[in-house]
Amino acid sequence: MQHGGAMSADYFVSDQGAIERLGKRFEQAASDLESRISSFLSRADEIEDGFGVLTESQEALQAYNETLSNMVETLRALRSHLDEVGQALATSAKNYATSEESVTGLFGGTE
Repeated sequence: MQHGGAMSADYFVSDQGAIERLGKRFEQAASDLESRISSFLSRADEIEDGFGVLTESQEALQAYNETLSNMVETLRALRSHLDEVGQALATSAKNYATSEESVTGLFGGTE
């Protein structure tokens, strides 16, 4: 098949090692994010004394706590997603290797 003088391939090549490394980077990012969330939460709770005891202060504290809770929930969802992407990439790399071995075996070749 020709396009503008260049040969077009009807196949693709995948670098299993690169996919595995990328998956590990996603999993590491997820782990780092969880560590930072925990560290942040240990300091975020210290602010309660700074709001005082007035009604307005209690309302501000409640709003702060709700915002904090929503933010942490969102960050943990991101962490979970990063981890899932990392695991999916690892699975893809393994599946690609298995497929390559199977095809190589069918044709009696070596990798």
